[in-house]
Amino acid sequence: MYLAHIPINHHLRGLYRAVAGLSGLYLVALGIYGIVETSGLELFAQDDLPEVWKQQLNPASAGMLLVLGGIVVIVTALGRNLDHFGNFWIGQILILSALLSMAVERTDANVLGFNMTSIIVVMVVGVFILTASMYAKVGRSEQHHESPERVHA
Repeated sequence: MYLAHIPINHHLRGLYRAVAGLSGLYLVALGIYGIVETSGLELFAQDDLPEVWKQQLNPASAGMLLVLGGIVVIVTALGRNLDHFGNFWIGQILILSALLSMAVERTDANVLGFNMTSIIVVMVVGVFILTASMYAKVGRSEQHHESPERVHA
């Protein structure tokens, strides 16, 4: 479909799914704690934001992290290639949002209210989730030993 060289039935798939699940749980915990700490603020507030585990969040960014983390946890728990596709896109969304936030960090366009620590953490978690998605693909047991050209032809 999009990357023919992604391994199928990787022998460390369980470890990568655990990494994705723990990353999702971290995002959920950060989102919940962020929503609690930012209650009473405007949705896209940018000034005098509280720090949650040294990360500056506003209600919009806390809600975004909660939703994305919840999706990661759900698709990782379901497995069956849902985690491969879901985590692939969620990881890219997290990395892209971190890059965009870095570009506008000290401007009025910083709608997520991230500071540099938040940007780095979101980027690292996004890379963890994206990497885990690359090794979570499952297929028929005979696909494990076939060449990628025969599997995807």
